[in-house]
Amino acid sequence: MEYPVWWTPFLSGGLVIAIIAIVHVFIAHFAVGGGFYLVLTEMKAVREKSDHILDHVRSHTRFFLLTTMVAGGLTGVGIWFTISVLSPTVTSTLTHSFAFGWAAEWAFFLGEIAALLVYHYYFDSMPRKAHIKVGWVYAFFAFMSLVVINGIITVMLTPGKWAQTHLFWDGFFNVSFWPSLSLRFALCLMFAGLFAFVTAIRIPHEETRERMVRRAAMWVGLPFAAAALSGIWYLLILPDPQQSMVMERSTQTPHLVQAFIPLGIVILVLSLAIAWFRPLSVRRPLVWLVLALGLAQIGVFEWVREAGRRPYLLYGHTYSSSIRVEDVPRVLSEGILKTARWTHIKEITEDNVLEAGKEIYKLQCMTCHGITGPMLSILDKTEKFSVYGMDSQLDGQGKLRLHMPPFLGTVEERRALAAYIVTGLHGRTDETAPPAIRTLQTAIPSFDRETAPYVLLAWSTRGMHSVVEDGALNLAPAGSDLRCQLVRRDSTPEIITSGVTITYRPEDGHGPQGTFAANDDMRAHEALNVAVTPYPQPDTFNPYPVYIVEARDEATGALLAVTKTVVAASGEVACNRCHGGQWAVEDMSGISKATQNDIFAVHDKIQGTDFTAQAAAGEVIRCQSCHDGNSDIPEFSAAIHGWHASYLTGRDADACNGCHPSAPDGATQSFRGIHNMMGLTCTNCHGHMEDHAIGLLRNEIEQERYAARALMEPLKPQQAASAAEIPPREAWTQLPHCSTCHDFMQSPPPDPSAFGQWTASSADLFSNGHDYMAAMMCQACHGATHAVYMADNAWGGMERDNIQPLQYQQMAGPVGGANNCGVCHTRELDMSESAHHPIPQ
Repeated sequence: MEYPVWWTPFLSGGLVIAIIAIVHVFIAHFAVGGGFYLVLTEMKAVREKSDHILDHVRSHTRFFLLTTMVAGGLTGVGIWFTISVLSPTVTSTLTHSFAFGWAAEWAFFLGEIAALLVYHYYFDSMPRKAHIKVGWVYAFFAFMSLVVINGIITVMLTPGKWAQTHLFWDGFFNVSFWPSLSLRFALCLMFAGLFAFVTAIRIPHEETRERMVRRAAMWVGLPFAAAALSGIWYLLILPDPQQSMVMERSTQTPHLVQAFIPLGIVILVLSLAIAWFRPLSVRRPLVWLVLALGLAQIGVFEWVREAGRRPYLLYGHTYSSSIRVEDVPRVLSEGILKTARWTHIKEITEDNVLEAGKEIYKLQCMTCHGITGPMLSILDKTEKFSVYGMDSQLDGQGKLRLHMPPFLGTVEERRALAAYIVTGLHGRTDETAPPAIRTLQTAIPSFDRETAPYVLLAWSTRGMHSVVEDGALNLAPAGSDLRCQLVRRDSTPEIITSGVTITYRPEDGHGPQGTFAANDDMRAHEALNVAVTPYPQPDTFNPYPVYIVEARDEATGALLAVTKTVVAASGEVACNRCHGGQWAVEDMSGISKATQNDIFAVHDKIQGTDFTAQAAAGEVIRCQSCHDGNSDIPEFSAAIHGWHASYLTGRDADACNGCHPSAPDGATQSFRGIHNMMGLTCTNCHGHMEDHAIGLLRNEIEQERYAARALMEPLKPQQAASAAEIPPREAWTQLPHCSTCHDFMQSPPPDPSAFGQWTASSADLFSNGHDYMAAMMCQACHGATHAVYMADNAWGGMERDNIQPLQYQQMAGPVGGANNCGVCHTRELDMSESAHHPIPQ
């Protein structure tokens, strides 16, 4: 925040550093190990009085000088330049905190240069013993440079006490100092052997050539065991967060860690092959191959080390977005634009949203992500997102997947960044044409209150039911529960549960049909798990199909009563807002194959599953087959809400409507009952997304499904001071209790909340409830959940969901309401006499 940003839209900062740094580190390790190789080989030449070996040392010294001083020097300067412009905050911190270390390293480096120049230019004119001493001076200075640099760069991964004390020695001798030094020095010696091949295979004298090639192979082989053991030691001493990032949380580094030792084995085998096969035509490509593999090996190590620091550049001190941890409270409070020094926009307006988003992108994304380019291109990474989805991704960033820092700024700034990425870069907006909702005609069955002997009340227990069984993804299978009660009208009405046959069938002829079964305990008939879908015909969407319900005399088949009911089922589950793809049916419902594939790919990447391959092989992936509540894996509702809650924080019903088919401007608009008409939203009953998820996750933890802890950790409740104050609940069994607001003594408050007042068991659910006489079921008179009478249906107005109230009493409202007791009772009654439940006056 304190420095200007180097605007390189076509290259990510990480790629620039990686290209220069890995090459430099490779050469720098050779510079250390090669010094020991030179002086020890020179000593061997003197001991054996071999002019041929001495000639090799002389030749190798020239190669060594050009490689380490020229190429190494240029890339070293390049590193300082790139880190100073790409990560100036951390560069400043390290230079100020470790000034003594840098001064010492530069002194050692100066000694290296002087010693190497003397060693090369006085190779033949200096007494041999003195020359060897100069070689040892170089080796010492080179090794001490490694020691000092190692102490400074290891603090970036394992700062230890330095994070609190900022004392030089607390940082320098951090926990990873010794294993890192051991590993690096072993690699130095190995790389000395690799580079020795370059000159050894060109020695004219055959015997000397073969001896020096074998010697180079020995220099590769002997340090390999030390490198392997040091690498294991290095991993084991890492603190838990860093070790977890390297071994588990990162999707890339576990594979790189597993590749490190096998890569060394391949280098060792190829080195032995160079020693075995003598033709230069074979050796030359093998030498270049092992050098490339050596570069790859140091690249693997540096990549793993860098990845272990995520989401920081300097662990616990500075995020990879170059924002210091100590500055985070101010950035969250005031915003990144106001706290950053080098920005020309301080306030976001309607006119500058995209420009402000671009400024924020420079400040928080450019360090790692170029707009295009071969590495971490933001265009590639965000291709699938809508503006809503991009905003949600930024909201959840750094909470569950810790390899990236959290977005730091205000909600307004977060949305500006999302708009810049999706609209400014991809050229897309969230503006779409209104869904093509059709007005469905609903014929109300006839009913003569004077002569009709029966009243048939039928309903679906769910007024909002999502069906997602598209292609290879089965997230929410079709399966609606239908119930009905047949009432013989009388001065004292009677519920009929025997001697009758009650059937259901779709009015349009498309869909399942069948017969209800009596449930004496409920004093009702029911048909469970009826596979009603929102697709009566291929490529046709209807979330509110009407079913005809008929009651007939079991003995004679005579028709006793007939009615109709809506069986709601919608495929409008908006996974595509974050997972890409389009709607599968009529541009308003169903999960397309592209969306499914992204869901599978993301799940595979994060959880290590193999859904993409399974789906490609024709298998159907059913979420509840793993998330069934009978294992140590979180139950499905807890898992899906618990995960996505971190990406949908600080919102009201918008969080619910973003996924469920309840959006007031959506294709289904399934929250359509009297509660919606009175201005209530999802959150009045179910709580905000974070609170809703916490209740489910707390129950999972009580059931010893401890993976729920990680999902709950980042969540901060909106409706309670802490997560501990939100009572746990079991999905589908413990739901808001109607009596929280409806105590039958007085009307509900104007802004009611039933959140946290759960039903004790499934018997207490509205869908299973009865009146005070345990006679009529609640839904028989009040309608389905989320579509409680009166309900205004976007697909059919006031008729579609209010069929039975209109059939029996010619008004849309609870059956029997407004003194319509005569629907069932054949004598005059006043509602104040109701035995079903008290009626507040």
